[in-house]
Amino acid sequence: MGNFTGLITTLIEVTTLSDPHPELVPFLIKHELDWSTFHKKGRPPEGVREKRSAIVTELHRKGMSWARMMEVTGLSNGSIQRLSQAMWNQATRVRTKEVGRKLGQSWKGKKRPGQLEAQWKAGTFDFHRGRVRSEEERARLRASWTPERRRMAASHSLKLWRNPTIRKQLLAFHRSPEERARRSQAQSRRMLETPSKFLRGRAQWADTPKGKKDRAYVRSTYEAAAVRILEGDPKVLSYEHERRLVLGDGRWILPDFVVSFSNGQEVLIEVKARWVFALPVGHQVRRRLKVAQDLAQHRGWGFEVWTEEVLGDALKHAA
Repeated sequence: MGNFTGLITTLIEVTTLSDPHPELVPFLIKHELDWSTFHKKGRPPEGVREKRSAIVTELHRKGMSWARMMEVTGLSNGSIQRLSQAMWNQATRVRTKEVGRKLGQSWKGKKRPGQLEAQWKAGTFDFHRGRVRSEEERARLRASWTPERRRMAASHSLKLWRNPTIRKQLLAFHRSPEERARRSQAQSRRMLETPSKFLRGRAQWADTPKGKKDRAYVRSTYEAAAVRILEGDPKVLSYEHERRLVLGDGRWILPDFVVSFSNGQEVLIEVKARWVFALPVGHQVRRRLKVAQDLAQHRGWGFEVWTEEVLGDALKHAA
């Protein structure tokens, strides 16, 4: 009770200085947040972000408009949406759907077939795509990432990761519902734009009696089909899924399979879709294949890339 009284006293004292809006005062008291901390500019202290989000969310659920919330809270529109994360609450989602529905209905009566297609073709919406780098710029960027620079960047990232405070902030950001939702939306957009690149099935557990472990978590239907082929091939003695192989410069790769055959031969197998070979030679996927191939040759192993032609009917059973 003493803390609560002190909070009210603080609010009264601050009110005489900068006067929070009367409609905001009950929420500040409820969430035990003083006015000076609430409207402070810049990155909010730990714990304030959640309280500020809760306050703005409650105001929004009362049916308050964005403009009215800006007036009551003293926050900018960007602060209300980004800092308070109020744009992710259920009330906002419902309202956004309703606005979208009305907007969609308003366009139905305009009878402009092909208008949006023509606008895209004319480049009206090119700002959504961002600037496209030229081949010269791409080549210059690739050349700038020398082995020394990569090692320095890796060392710096590792140093940051070892800092518990920074590691906690990074994990909190990447695991936040907002960031996960943003990445999910981005992935959905990529799948709609280039569906052929994502027709790989689903990740799953596969029984691997010949493997180093009894089960393996394969990352696609293609890998599940490869496991089926390896298990049914009498010439295969054993295999290892995603075995960690260290390169000469200290980096490492996780090839799909390293297979031991009855004739004593070791083969490194990568499982890829056909479309991978339509990518430019400098694409990161093609470069990773080249790294795996060079490592296999250095170790005296064979190297194979299994695509749909090799997997064949096994894909139907693995789907």
